[in-house]
Amino acid sequence: MSRRLYIPVFGSGLGHSTRMAIIAHRFIEAGVSVKFSSFQDGLSYLTKQGFDCEMMPAIEVGWSVFSTSKALAELPSILFALRKQVFREISVIKRFKPDLVLSDSRLSAVVAAALLRIPSITVLNQLRILLPRPTRVPLASFLEDSAAEVLAYFWSLSEKILVPDLPPPYTIAERNISRVRHRGKIRFTGFLFSRPKFDESVLEEIRNSLGLDKAKPVILALLSGPRPTRGITHQVIEVAKNYASQFNFIVSMGIENGKTHPQRTEWGILFEWCPLRDELMALTDIVLARAGHSVIAQSILFGKPMLLIPIASHSEQMANAARAAELGVAANLTESNIISDFGRQAQHLLTSKIVKGKVMELKSAAERFPGVDLLTKEVMKFL
Repeated sequence: MSRRLYIPVFGSGLGHSTRMAIIAHRFIEAGVSVKFSSFQDGLSYLTKQGFDCEMMPAIEVGWSVFSTSKALAELPSILFALRKQVFREISVIKRFKPDLVLSDSRLSAVVAAALLRIPSITVLNQLRILLPRPTRVPLASFLEDSAAEVLAYFWSLSEKILVPDLPPPYTIAERNISRVRHRGKIRFTGFLFSRPKFDESVLEEIRNSLGLDKAKPVILALLSGPRPTRGITHQVIEVAKNYASQFNFIVSMGIENGKTHPQRTEWGILFEWCPLRDELMALTDIVLARAGHSVIAQSILFGKPMLLIPIASHSEQMANAARAAELGVAANLTESNIISDFGRQAQHLLTSKIVKGKVMELKSAAERFPGVDLLTKEVMKFL
């Protein structure tokens, strides 16, 4: 009898989709039928990768400065979109008849599975919604805790909550999962990425083909993320122009359907969409990126220090960036000081023995928790 796995994926940005694509290949190789669902960037990416992927109604996420009045005004539309998603999930689940729903940050799928009495497992690194700090919202901590308890109730409809992060004391998403009652269902799996190993000859060929100067450190700027947040590209390019004599700059704009060949400029290499992400991660000395959980996880696995630029007033990214800096593997920039502070922070990451030691410490910890293997074992118990 065919085993079936349904994987609903949060669609804004590509971090969720890329990690679940890795997971899906494992199950397909084991003879499991896999169906995805997503929206926006996630839908486009998964479809392009050849997966069977259903389109879901999008839940729009605001990326502007937090406003209580705006949040309250948008709440009815968010709840309406969530209701549409739940009904759509029910329809997909009834047609596909999965043995298990493996939801990556999609609450609608967990609710739909519970209503249909189909077991579900949630992959999630944000159990609570944090308000940006500082904030003028009255009783901010009380509101956060209250919302977290409500969300925890629904997330706990899953059989298990698998956190794709390192266990304490190395947890990146620490603030996003702390102080939440979850009925003992949480398990840390480690990061859901693997680090490919490349022959030095392959990396040397790529270095030569891109014309990288061996005497200068490499800065890999990964600017992918939700489309409204990619406005820092011009600032990063301005930095590259200012420091081209000191660093090799490689900038990936994260345009999913963009050109994949490198464009040579007076300041470095520009990709609209980079097909050599893993290889360049292996080559680089510093990763410059937004503070999404996925890019932080990949940088740690490759043993690379990070310059992080969290999305302004985006509480999850701000917490991720603060935690990475606290663990000693990253320095943080704000959107307003990218140009002025880049040089000082980059030199600190390159020269600090403490940073180098912390990066190796977290890399070693990540290697002890093979997230893809651990998650696969948990899921296979239901198939």
